[in-house]
Formats: sequence, structure tokens, C-alpha cells
Amino acid sequence: MFLYSRRTVHSSRMKRQKRRRFFLRLFWASFALVAFFTLSLWAAYIPEINIKNISIRGSSAFGESRILLFVEDQIRDNYWSVIPKSNILFYPQHGIEEGLLNSFPNLFTASVSFVDLQSIEISVEEREPRYLWCGEDDAVDQKGEPACYFIDSEGVIFGEAPHFSGSVYFEFYGPPQGGTFRSGNDREFPLGLYLLPTGIFKNVIAIKDNLNSFGIMTKQVVIRENVDGEFVLENDSRIFFNLSQTNDAFLKNLNAAFDSSALKKEDFIHEDSLLEYLDLRFGNNLFFKFK
Repeated sequence: MFLYSRRTVHSSRMKRQKRRRFFLRLFWASFALVAFFTLSLWAAYIPEINIKNISIRGSSAFGESRILLFVEDQIRDNYWSVIPKSNILFYPQHGIEEGLLNSFPNLFTASVSFVDLQSIEISVEEREPRYLWCGEDDAVDQKGEPACYFIDSEGVIFGEAPHFSGSVYFEFYGPPQGGTFRSGNDREFPLGLYLLPTGIFKNVIAIKDNLNSFGIMTKQVVIRENVDGEFVLENDSRIFFNLSQTNDAFLKNLNAAFDSSALKKEDFIHEDSLLEYLDLRFGNNLFFKFK
């Protein structure tokens, strides 16, 4: 009986000691965690590791100022109202890159890179204007002139264009049918939209280039909602085609028109031509009309 009591007392003491050691470790672990968090929070605000310098590479002077304002806005706030986004260790690199592409349709690429503990560099590649989209047939601005936007080689509508005297760029008309370039695009219509699916757009351009190589100069193309299109030539004659036509199929039908006795190549070129239109939408069946 006496031995049993001693063992019971000894066992109870051991449990109390283990419990005490457990709570002591828990206290010191919590203290270390709080101290680490406090030290990290203090370090996050150290000026020597917060972004002060932002350089922009690859943008025009006008675009550079807008990009700079955007990036400064992205790092102005704090995470959870505590950690500054301007800290070089925590700044939102991916968010800045995605935000730039969503907010600036004229940017083809955007990347952010570390320079030093107080500096980052924004490298961008701007879209190159290749063509114009001038809206619907009757789309005009307040001056009564077509409201046009730049299009790049992929068919993305990315920026409002000034008014040009003469035919500086090849023009597209008709509703955009290719969807948005980016799911996060936050620009107003029509910026950031594909005029046409990329494959169809490039095929239309290839047909245009082939027509020009034949000396048949085109000045615009009108896209219809029923997948039809029409090239408007420099002499105001028109060539109707189907958007689903391949470049080879179009050229085959065009050559067949040249081989017919009723049409001559000059009908598509001369300013005094009486040709109103050539319709190539129906395969080997060619339709045309003279004024």
C-alpha cells in the first residue's frame, strides 16, 4: 500500500512537470512568433527595401506616364491593411503584369523585373498599328467623320486613331466578331477585341495582299454578320467573298474570272471601269455586274 502511494505521487508530479514544460514551450513559441512577426512588420517599412524608383522601357513618352501612374497605384496600398505592397519582397509582380495587359490594350507584352532593393523595371512591347477599324458603315464621330481605331497584325483593336488625310492605312468596316483578347479586359468597347478570329483575319489580309500583287489595289474591306465580306477597290469596284474561303480557293475563282471573256483585269484597275462588282462567294459560279 505504501509503495503504491509513492508511485502515485511520483506519477502526478511527472505529469505536472510535463504540463509545465509544455506550456512553457508554447509560451516561448508564441513569443518567438509574435517577435518574428513584429520584426518582419518593422522591416517591411524600412525605406531601404521599399520601391522608390520605377523605370519604364519600351513605351512612348505618352504611354510611359500612364503606365507609371498605374504601377504607382498598384503598390500604394497594403496587404490586409498591414504589409506595404511597395516592399521589394512583397510587391505584386504578377498582378502588375496582368493589370497592365488588361488595362492597356495597346500593350502586346508586359513584364516586371527586380533592379535593386529600391527599384523595379517595367518592360513593355507595344502593338504596332497596321490597319484601321472604322466601325459600322455609318459610324461617325462628332465631326461627321468615321471614328477609327488601330488594329495590329493579329486583328486586335487597341487604340483610337487620329484622322488621316488620304488612305494611310487599309480600313476595315463591320461589327467585331472575334471576341475579347483577354478575359480580364476592362476597357470600353471596342478596345481589346479581336475584329475577327485570328485565322480568318490573317486569311483576309493574305487575300488583300494577293490582290495588290496583281495590281488590283484595295482600300477597304466590309465584314458582314453573315460571314460575307466585300473588298472595295481603288476604282470603287467591289469583290464579294466568303470569310470561310481559303486564300487558294479565292485565287482560283479570281483566275477563273480573269479567264472569262466577259471580264478583263483592267476592269478591276482602271478608274473609269464600269464594273460594279464581282461575286466569288459561290465556288465556280461567278456573278458580276456592270454599271
